[in-house]
Amino acid sequence: MEFLFFDLYFYDFSQCYYNLLVKINFQFPKNLNIQNKQERNIFIGKLQKENKTVYNYLSNTVDKLLDFYIEENNLNKDDIIIRQKDGIITKKKLQNIDQFLKLDFRGYISFLLFDITHKRFLYLMDDKINVKGIPNFYNALDDLYQDFKNFNFYDKKLLFKQLYNFKNKVLDQNLDFYKIPKDDFYVIKVKNGFVKYQQKIKYDIDKLYYFDTYFKLFCDTLVLLTY
Repeated sequence: MEFLFFDLYFYDFSQCYYNLLVKINFQFPKNLNIQNKQERNIFIGKLQKENKTVYNYLSNTVDKLLDFYIEENNLNKDDIIIRQKDGIITKKKLQNIDQFLKLDFRGYISFLLFDITHKRFLYLMDDKINVKGIPNFYNALDDLYQDFKNFNFYDKKLLFKQLYNFKNKVLDQNLDFYKIPKDDFYVIKVKNGFVKYQQKIKYDIDKLYYFDTYFKLFCDTLVLLTY
């Protein structure tokens, strides 16, 4: 099983479900502001829950379209690194991407790293690390994940040093980092579980939880790759 890939291409369908509904002349409610993406997506989400026919049409059509583009571009199993419900990450640049519903080129991926379980992954595109598959991901994590841009995959000694420093960095953040958003309040992980954050209270924060939960599996992969 491979964990690290370089020089990849990311494609997906823009406004996928909306455009498929437009293709079949679906009549949206007159009071719906279809120019408002969030409002439109909420409506489509509710529509899928309430109407099984629409749900099946959208999911099956997207799946078949991806199959079509894979076949049209002569991609084999090894060429496809990630297949999502409305997009793919491939080793090859695609030539045929504009049939019925265009498969948009989103960008060139410098590297992609799976975690040790192969269920989560991160990738570097446009000088930004993007992370997928982590439940309850929150904004404060994003800044630390950008450190992965600077990890040296080829120098074992340097990489171990970078991982050691990175772990210490996670354990030495200010209080705001450890505040996990939960609806309209924050929770903090302490030794005995989660507590609702309140100002002017000193917390015995379980900082190792944050490293183990959000970063360790990716770091384990990098350690594995050095052997």
